[in-house]
Amino acid sequence: MQCSLLLVTPTIKRLLASAVLFIAAVAVSYRANAAEQTAADEPISPAAKLSAASFRVEPGYQVTPVASEPLFANPVAFCFDPQGRIFVAETHRVHHGTEDNRNHMDWLDDDLAAQTVAQRRAYIERRMADKLNHYTEASDLVRLLEDRNRDGVYDHSSVFSEGYNNIESGAAAGVMWVGDRLWFTCIPDLWELRDADGDGQAEERKSLATGFGVHFALFGHDLHGLTEGPDGKIYFSIGDRGLHVETPNGVLSNPDSGSVLRCNRDGSDLELFATGLRNPQELAFNQYGDLFSVDNNSDSGDRARIIQIVEGMNTGWRMSYQYLPDRGPFNREKIWHTKNADQPAGIVPPIAHLSDGPSGLVYYPGSGMTDDCRDNFFLADFRGAPASSGIRRFRLEQAGAGYRLADDKMFLEGILATDCDFGPDGNFYVADWIEGWNGTDMGRLYRVSDDAPNLVAARRESETALERIPTLEPKQLAELLANANMRVRLAAQRRLVALGNASAAPLKELVARQEGDQLARIHAIWALGSLAIGELQLFDAIAPLCSDGDAEIRTQAARTLGRARSASVAARNGYGAALAKLLADPSLRVRASAATSIGSLAYQPALEALLQTASENGDQGDPILRTAIVMGLSGSQSEVQLRDAAKGADQAARIALVLALAKQKSPRVGDFLSDESEAVVLEAARAIWDTPITAANSALAALLDKVSPANEPLVRRALAASQAMRAAENLQAVVTFALNPRTTADMRNHAWDLISQWAAPSSRDPVHGQWRPLAPQSADVILAALEQAWPAILQASKADPTGVVVAAELGLPIAIAELPTLLEQPDLDAALQVRAIAALDHADDAIAERVIAFGLQSSDAIVRSAARRLLAERFPAKAVAHLIKVADDGETAERQAAIGLLAKIDLPEAQAATSAWMARVEQGTCPQELLLEVLEASQAATDQSLVARHQAFVDKQAAAADLASMYVAAVAGGDATRGEQLFLSNESLSCRRCHSLTPGEQLVGPSLADVGAKRTRQELIESITRPNAKIVEGFQTTSMLLDTGMVVTGLLRREDEGKAVLLNADGKEVEVDLAAVEDRVQGLSAMPEDLMKFMSQRDLRDVVEFLSAQRNAAASNAGAAENAAGHELD
Repeated sequence: MQCSLLLVTPTIKRLLASAVLFIAAVAVSYRANAAEQTAADEPISPAAKLSAASFRVEPGYQVTPVASEPLFANPVAFCFDPQGRIFVAETHRVHHGTEDNRNHMDWLDDDLAAQTVAQRRAYIERRMADKLNHYTEASDLVRLLEDRNRDGVYDHSSVFSEGYNNIESGAAAGVMWVGDRLWFTCIPDLWELRDADGDGQAEERKSLATGFGVHFALFGHDLHGLTEGPDGKIYFSIGDRGLHVETPNGVLSNPDSGSVLRCNRDGSDLELFATGLRNPQELAFNQYGDLFSVDNNSDSGDRARIIQIVEGMNTGWRMSYQYLPDRGPFNREKIWHTKNADQPAGIVPPIAHLSDGPSGLVYYPGSGMTDDCRDNFFLADFRGAPASSGIRRFRLEQAGAGYRLADDKMFLEGILATDCDFGPDGNFYVADWIEGWNGTDMGRLYRVSDDAPNLVAARRESETALERIPTLEPKQLAELLANANMRVRLAAQRRLVALGNASAAPLKELVARQEGDQLARIHAIWALGSLAIGELQLFDAIAPLCSDGDAEIRTQAARTLGRARSASVAARNGYGAALAKLLADPSLRVRASAATSIGSLAYQPALEALLQTASENGDQGDPILRTAIVMGLSGSQSEVQLRDAAKGADQAARIALVLALAKQKSPRVGDFLSDESEAVVLEAARAIWDTPITAANSALAALLDKVSPANEPLVRRALAASQAMRAAENLQAVVTFALNPRTTADMRNHAWDLISQWAAPSSRDPVHGQWRPLAPQSADVILAALEQAWPAILQASKADPTGVVVAAELGLPIAIAELPTLLEQPDLDAALQVRAIAALDHADDAIAERVIAFGLQSSDAIVRSAARRLLAERFPAKAVAHLIKVADDGETAERQAAIGLLAKIDLPEAQAATSAWMARVEQGTCPQELLLEVLEASQAATDQSLVARHQAFVDKQAAAADLASMYVAAVAGGDATRGEQLFLSNESLSCRRCHSLTPGEQLVGPSLADVGAKRTRQELIESITRPNAKIVEGFQTTSMLLDTGMVVTGLLRREDEGKAVLLNADGKEVEVDLAAVEDRVQGLSAMPEDLMKFMSQRDLRDVVEFLSAQRNAAASNAGAAENAAGHELD
C-alpha cells in the first residue's frame, strides 16, 4: 500500500494550512464562475495534493492529481477524446431540479402514475406552481479540460456545453467521444454535441432520442453508462426512472425499471436490449464481447449485484418495489439473490454480490498495468464518505453460458470515486466527488500508474498504435487485431469497418486461419459482421465458423450471424440451419449464442431443437441459456405455434414456452394455467400479472379456488387478478379463499385486507405496488357478499375472527352486533381487539359501553388505551376523570395516550388538566417520557393561551441552540417497535442504506448491533441531528501537518493525553504528539446532515428508543475492524 506519511518541502508544508480556506473559497465562488473559461497558474489545489497522499493503493502504484477545483466540480462521469482532452459531466442540480422521491413522499402517487416525461412535468407544474424556478435556476453542463503545456496536468478549463436546466432535466451523468463528436446523457435526452469550429464549445447540439426519465424515482438513477459494443453499436443505460421514447420504428416503453439500450453510431435503430435493472450506472464489455454492470441495492438488506447483461434479459427489479416496506417480490421471491429455486424462471439472477455503491466501471484493456490486473474490471464503490469508498477490481470466469466471480480486492481506498477509465496514454484515471452525497462544488481527477519500465513501455506502445491507426492500410490494421491492448484492437476494428469493402479480404483471411490468434479472429468476426450489414454476402464468410474447433469462435460466429436479419430468406434459412445444429454443442455459451440468433433470424424450423435444449437445461439450469432459448422461441415462433408446442413437452420446455409467450405479451399464456405442473402454472401467473397481460386476468382470477393456498407467489397474483376483475363473483371467491382453513395465516390476512379495500382499492397493485388504478365499487356490493357469507364467517371466527372484524369495519350490522361477544373470547390477539374496538365508533351506546367496560379490564395496555379512546369519543364527560387518573399513575404508554386524549376533549376540565401538565413542563417537573405528549397536547389545545405557552417554550428551546434543549422531548418514552419500522422501512430516512443490525456486518457504515451499549440517548440524538459535530474515534479521516514538515493521514483511532493515534494507509497505527501538530483537516461524515427535515420529534424519539435497545454484546469486538461512514452512530 502507498504510505500515508508525506515529507513535504517548505512550499508544500503550507498546503494543509491553506487547504481549508481554499476549499471554502472554491465552494462559495464556483457556481458564479461555472461558465467562465479558466486558465489556472496553479491548476492543482492544495487539498487535492494532500488527498493524493492519503489514498491507499496497491503496492507499486502511485496516485497523482492531474486536475482539480477550481477547474471543475461535482464530476459524475468523464471521458477522453483521442487527443487526451477530458470531458466531464458536471452536476449542479442535486436536489435542485433533480429530485429524490424519498424527500417528496407527498407526490409519490403522482410519480408512480407518470408514464411519460410530459406527465412528470405536468405534475411538477401543478404541485410546484409557485416554485418552478427551483427546477430551472441550476444547469448541469459538460466541462472540457485541457493540458495545454503537455506536462500531464490539466491547466485549462472551459464549458463545452450547458443549458440543461429545463423543468424536466435530470443530472449530467454520461459522456463518451464518438467519432468527431461527444455523446452526452442528461434526462430526458441522449445528446450529440459537436464543436464545429474547434473553439472548445459545442455549437451543434442534437437530441438523438428523448423521453428518458418518466419518474423522479431516486437521485442518481439517471441516463448514463455510454460504451461502445463489439458490434459497433453504442450501448447505454438508464436507472429505474424509466423511459417512453418515440422512434421512427415505434415507441420504446419501459417506464418502471432500469434498462440497457443500444443504437447505431448515428443514433438510429434505437432498441431496448435488457430490462429489470435498478440503477446500472456503468456498463463494460470484456474481451469476448460480453456485457456487464454492477447494479445498486435498494437499502432493504439486499446487496449490490454483478449482472451479466444479455439480450432480452430481465433481472427482476421494478421501481415501485422501493416503496414497499419489504420490497415485495424482490425480497419475497429472492430475486436479488444469486441463482436459487425460489426465483422466477424469467429473470437472470446476479453472478455475485459486490460493493455497496457501484458507480464507474471499466474493463482493463490488457496492457500497462501489472499482470494480476489481466481480465479485471475496475469498479468505483461510492459510499458517501471517502474513508469507506474507493476502487475495487474483480475478475470473472466463464461458467456455463455465464460467469462466476473468481477474484475481488480493493485497488484504491480512501477516495469517494464516481467514475474511472483508462486514458489514451494507457494510465488509469479516477474522478473524485470528495465528500458527502450532495456535492461540494469541487472535483478532482487522479492518475494511478505503476512506472516500472516495462509497464511504461507497454503504455507507450499502445498509445503509439492508437495514434497510427488512421494512417494504416487494411492489412496492417488486421495485424493490430492481435495487439495485447483491447482498445487498440477495437480501434483497428472500427477503422477496418470504416474502410468498407477494402477490409473484407484481410478479414476473411484472418477468420479462416484456424491456428491464428484467438482474439484477432474474434475481432475479425465482429468487423465482418458490421461490414456485412451493408454487404450481406459477407455473412457467408462467418457461417462456416459454426463448425470451428474453438468453442469461443463458434460462440462469436453464432452471435454475429444473428445480425443477418436483412438477408434473403434462403440465406437466413441456411444460417438458421447451421445455428440449429449448434443447439447441441457441448458448450453452453455456443448454445446460448445460437438460440438468441435463431430468434433474431426468425428461423421457425428450430422449434424442436430449442425445446430439446430447454429440456436438457432443466428447471434449475443455466439462466443465461434459458433466456437465450426464450429469445429463440419468441423470435421464431407464432403464439399459436408456441401454445401447441406444449403437447408432449416436458416441464422445463413448457416453462420456456410460457416465458416466450410472455415475451410476446400473448393472452394464450393463460392456457398454461391448467397445466398439471404447479411450477408451470406459477410462471404463467407471473407472466399474466407481471407483464401484464390483462386479457388473461379472468383466467388467473378463476385459479383462486384451485391453487395450493401455500403457494404464496401464485396466490398473491390470483388474488390481485380477482380484485382487478371487480365482479361480485370475484369478491365472493376472495371471501371463500379467506375462509378456507387450508389458507395460510399470511395469505388469509392479505385476502381480508383486499376485501376491506374492495370499494375503494389502492391505485397501487397489491403485488408490485405499481400504478394500476381500479374503478371504485358500491359498498352495498361488498356488504351483500359479506352478508351472504356471514354463517361461514361466523363459523370461521372460532379459529380466526379477522373476518368478523373486517365485516364490522365495513359497517355490516350483524358483524357489529357480534363484536362484544367476540371480544370476550379468551386469547384473542390484542391487535385484533384494538381493531374491533375501533370498529364500534357507530355502534349504539349499549354495545359501546359494554365493550368499553370490557376493554378497560384488559391485561393488555394497548387494549385498555383503545377502550379509553372509544370512551373519550363517545362519552367525553365520563372520560375526563378517568383519563386524568391514568395520566398520573398508569403505565408509560397509557399515560402518553391519556394526555393525548385529554387534549382532544373540548371541556373545561380536560383543558385544565392539559394546562396543569404544561405547567409541569415549564417548571421542569414533567417526566421526560411524557414531554412530547404534553407539548403536542398544548399545541393542539382549543385554549389559545395554552397554545401561546407552548410556543413560548418551543421558542426558548430553539434560542438555546443546544441539542439538550432542542430535542429534550425525544430522549425518552419512544415506541421501539415503530422506531424499528422507521429504521428498516422509512424511505426518507433510508437507515438501512448504510447500517446493518447484524453484528460485524459492514454496509456503507458499521453495524449498529450494539450501539445502545456504546452510546447514551443524548449521543444518539447528536449523531442523528448533527452527524459532523462529533465523529467517533476510529472512523474519522484526519490529515495532520507536523512541525517537522511531515503530513500524517489516516483514520483517527483515539485521541487523549496529548497524543493522537492514526491508522495509516498500511494498516499500522502511528502515534502523533499533538503538541507537534501545526494544522489538521478533518473529513466529513457520510451521514446526511438534514435528516430532521424528514423526521418529526416523535420519529426521532422512536428511533432513539429502538437504537438504545440494540445491545448485542457479540458486536462489540467487530466494530474496531469496520470501515465506516464516519459519524457518531459508528
